[in-house]
Amino acid sequence: MPLLCISLLASLLLPLSLSCETKRSQREVGDHFQTIVQTHLDNTRENISISVGNNCTAKKYPLPNCRSDRPDFSSTLLKLACKMHNLQIPHTEALVETIQLSIGCPCPSKATKDSPLSPRKRKRATRQMRKLCRAQAILSSMTGCYQMLNVQLNTSNA
Repeated sequence: MPLLCISLLASLLLPLSLSCETKRSQREVGDHFQTIVQTHLDNTRENISISVGNNCTAKKYPLPNCRSDRPDFSSTLLKLACKMHNLQIPHTEALVETIQLSIGCPCPSKATKDSPLSPRKRKRATRQMRKLCRAQAILSSMTGCYQMLNVQLNTSNA
C-alpha cells in the first residue's frame, strides 16, 4: 500500500517539463515572441504598471529564471506563465494563452483545495495588490527570458 501511495504521489509531482511533450523548438518560440508575444507582454506590463503605480515594494518573489547555462527557455517560460495564470488576474489572460500557444503546452490544471470551515478574512484590495506586484515580477522575469532567448538565437545565426 505505501508503494502505491508513493507512486501516485510521484506521478502527481512530476516536473512541469515532463508533463508536455508537444513543446516547440527554441527557434519557433523566439520567432513567435517577435511577432505576437512581445505585444501581449508589453500591453500586460503597461496595464499592471498603471494598476500598481509605485505601490510594490522591493520584495523578492522566488521565481524560476532563465539561465544561459540551461538553454531550455521554453519550460521556464511555461512555468512563469502558469504561475501568472494561477494568480487569476484579468489583465494577464491574453498573455498566458499566447505563451501557452507559442510553446505548445497548456498549464496543468490546479488541484482544488478544500476550504476550511472558518477562513481567515483578508482585505481584498491588499490581496489584489500583492497579486499585481507578483505579476509584475513575473513579467520582468519573462522579459529577461525572452531577451536571453533572442540573444542566443541571434548568436547561433551569426
